[in-house]
Amino acid sequence: MPPKRTTTLMTDAAIKALIAQGVATALAEYKANRGSGNGDDILDSGSGRRTERAT
Repeated sequence: MPPKRTTTLMTDAAIKALIAQGVATALAEYKANRGSGNGDDILDSGSGRRTERAT
């Protein structure tokens, strides 16, 4: 016989607290990694060659 499913009810306050905790964690990680980029070239992966066009 398959196991019975159980549900645990969460209060609105508990859900909001979990969301706030996740946002705080993500913001802390963002702040910690913000300065570790490669300057102005943060969007440049360096994997492609630059296209030169005649002007």
